[in-house]
Amino acid sequence: MDDESKKKFLEYRKELCSLVIRQIQNKGNIYPYQNGKNLYFKDNIHNKVELSNKAGIYVFYSKKRQQPVYVGETENLKNRIRTHCKLSNKSNSSNSNTGSTLKDNWTPFWLSKLGKGVSEVDIVDFIHNYMFIRYMEIPFGRKEIEEDLQNKWNIKKRENIDPNIFI
Repeated sequence: MDDESKKKFLEYRKELCSLVIRQIQNKGNIYPYQNGKNLYFKDNIHNKVELSNKAGIYVFYSKKRQQPVYVGETENLKNRIRTHCKLSNKSNSSNSNTGSTLKDNWTPFWLSKLGKGVSEVDIVDFIHNYMFIRYMEIPFGRKEIEEDLQNKWNIKKRENIDPNIFI
């Protein structure tokens, strides 16, 4: 790729990132709820929400500051978002695809910095009580968009997020 083509491509990615940010900001907030083993989602006015099974980008925000704290991309939004928000199914723990970077790595780090418990129940409760979710269906180019959003919002590493934004 010549220099001019690279420049145009980078400009396109920057424009696309800005477009995705505007689109996601116009989406309604989704809040996870868990009743026993049942996980479900509601919108701002407490209507039940059915998540999309399509590919896309999802963003977890701090409820307190309305600030993005985690960005992900997936081929199935419903399955991936559910994985982040519910207790693990121990019978499937050998399947590496059922893990959650947010739940298994980022949230325990924040909880420990806040001097709070880090059991799986504490982690799931933290996600339920201190975050909300927005998502956007995107059929292709998700990995690049995810990377651009992480860089734009400086959330590539969990250490870049001050845990005090939650409480």
